[in-house]
Amino acid sequence: MVGQKFNFSVQLCSSTCDNTIDPNTVIIQSRLVGDAIYSSINFQKTEKATSTQRSCCNHVKTFEFMVFDSGDYWLEIMASRVGTLLMNQLVYRGRLRVASKQPDSNVDPNKTLCQHSNHVGSMPSGRWLMGAAKLGFDQINDAFGYNNDYVWVPFDCYYRPILQRELRKCLEHRHINSFVFSGDSLGREMMSNTFQFIVGKNSSGVDGRKLKTNTIGKLQSGETTLWWVGGEFPSIKKIKEMKTNVFMWAPAVVMGLYHSQGKTDTLIKKYSDLMPTFSKTCRDANIDCYLFLNPTVQRHSVVLDDLHRKSITRSNVQEIINELKNIAQKLKISVIDASITTDARWLATWDGIHYTRGTYSDKDQSEFKDVYQWQGGVSWMNTLIFLNMVC
Repeated sequence: MVGQKFNFSVQLCSSTCDNTIDPNTVIIQSRLVGDAIYSSINFQKTEKATSTQRSCCNHVKTFEFMVFDSGDYWLEIMASRVGTLLMNQLVYRGRLRVASKQPDSNVDPNKTLCQHSNHVGSMPSGRWLMGAAKLGFDQINDAFGYNNDYVWVPFDCYYRPILQRELRKCLEHRHINSFVFSGDSLGREMMSNTFQFIVGKNSSGVDGRKLKTNTIGKLQSGETTLWWVGGEFPSIKKIKEMKTNVFMWAPAVVMGLYHSQGKTDTLIKKYSDLMPTFSKTCRDANIDCYLFLNPTVQRHSVVLDDLHRKSITRSNVQEIINELKNIAQKLKISVIDASITTDARWLATWDGIHYTRGTYSDKDQSEFKDVYQWQGGVSWMNTLIFLNMVC
């Protein structure tokens, strides 16, 4: 039934009964795909198999879903790693029908616009619904198919589409003439996307890769300036010098895992210690601040060597995000949690980590020439959520 939980289990079986599987070396994800896309609402639970189950299957992983939209779905399971084998393969796909005797929640007339209060410490849970263009979100579709007519819709509130004219009018009305973004390449995605919305989709040759992690740079559109401060976040003095109204900090989780070789405890302590400073900086500078939490790592990128593939994983990133959300809740920091929106979007990232990519007409992309498209509809949706908070 719609709005009720259900779960299913996956047995981990060895090809020979004398070779059991270590469940800690098996990384699998599940989702439902149809007119809506749902991720499981809980992390997978691993339990030992009971005596009534096959002797060659020594563990069971259980996934749980909460579905609010009736219809036919594909239940899919993807394996990222089994033991030392990198797979990134769909290992199961089966049909599932969800029936309903009540109206689906996406037409609930009592829904209100999502507010800052919905984003304190986390953000509203939801799912991706088919019909982005019909609902006015056609700007989050992209030609490469990273997102094809799906829009993120929370269960208890809603976001509105924001077109260029409305956005410029909002910035003028709120006297916002400067943004500051800080972090790593995932933070740069949000900056590049925001700039695209301000100047008009695909209308500028912006390339976020020019704004390196350890540099200060800017993008300019009329009287609006978007500043990039690589690394952690700038001092109060630097923020005042930039005369900013809005500040987004994206903790460098991926780069941190890369350089620390997956030491999550070290990074959790580092960013936990920085969170009170971030909160105080925002209060003292009297500006709107947002914590951008890393999107989900979907697969093990072949670009990385094996050591770093083992470090930059879905579970490692999520462990850090969960700790930062707990602290953000206590400090009442507004959060854009990209891990929620990207969890079930396995194919919306071009390299397993990044959800936006520039495409080029020049064959020598290393020269950053002739950018003509900025692709990544799921990343654009995260930016629209951010702009809903700003405006």
